[in-house]
Amino acid sequence: MKKLKIIPDVVQAGGFETVSPSATVHQAAHRMAERDQGVLPVEDEVGNLVGVLTERDLARWMISAGNDPKQALVAQAMTARPDTLRPDDSATDALELMRIRGLTHIPVAGDDGKTVSIVSALDLCRAVSGEMDAMFQKAQSEVFDLPHEE
Repeated sequence: MKKLKIIPDVVQAGGFETVSPSATVHQAAHRMAERDQGVLPVEDEVGNLVGVLTERDLARWMISAGNDPKQALVAQAMTARPDTLRPDDSATDALELMRIRGLTHIPVAGDDGKTVSIVSALDLCRAVSGEMDAMFQKAQSEVFDLPHEE
């Protein structure tokens, strides 16, 4: 199986929302719901990744602790200094990091510290299963001497 890189084999750059640490948790949750996005990268005023706000953060920090989402700031509820991937990391690297750290989403950051994408466990499953299907099709074609695409 070929080494699947996070970008471009698993996800593409862009296509996600971010939030400021000074936004309210209510604003962030509304943005997450609008975009059907389970995690928001939290970026400072110059666009550097400083944290992530996840659905788990919302459940633990807001709901179970009884905090007011219209008053609380993202900076209070976010996970600071999140684990990140680089665009050229492999799908295997991402899956291992998710397994070890119990994560379902990981931001992908460039050399400049800015978020370029987000990869989810579902993204990784789709990419890996697609690659395995292609390998199976190729093997089947070779065994039965059928034409196959490369």
